[in-house]
Amino acid sequence: MLKVLVLSEYWYPQGGGAEIATFLYVRKMLEAGLEVTVLSNKDAYPGVDSDNLSLQTLPFGAKRVSKLSLMLKSSSIREKVIGLVKAYDIVYITGKLLFVTPDLKRASKDARIIAHLHDSRALLKLMS
Repeated sequence: MLKVLVLSEYWYPQGGGAEIATFLYVRKMLEAGLEVTVLSNKDAYPGVDSDNLSLQTLPFGAKRVSKLSLMLKSSSIREKVIGLVKAYDIVYITGKLLFVTPDLKRASKDARIIAHLHDSRALLKLMS
């Protein structure tokens, strides 16, 4: 069975359009028989009744600090994410978390990474 790791700062019902789109993609992945783990920074209602869905949270504590900067600077969070990446066939990254891609590729050269850029500001920042 194909295993997919979804990295998303927020998970349905938190967030906005990117989170709704990601939730819908995950539902389709589950319908196709894939095993999916969502790694996010908030406890969330799964929204899907499936034995193939696992929700895990990252230990983000600060409210006004950028969640992305915490992820990049925290060695314990980075180690947890990298450990998970090595165990999955596909990594699906949403929004600004795209910037962790080089770390993930260094950790697992064979990792297949899909980036969902539903954030035009992140794309413009990447291009500048």
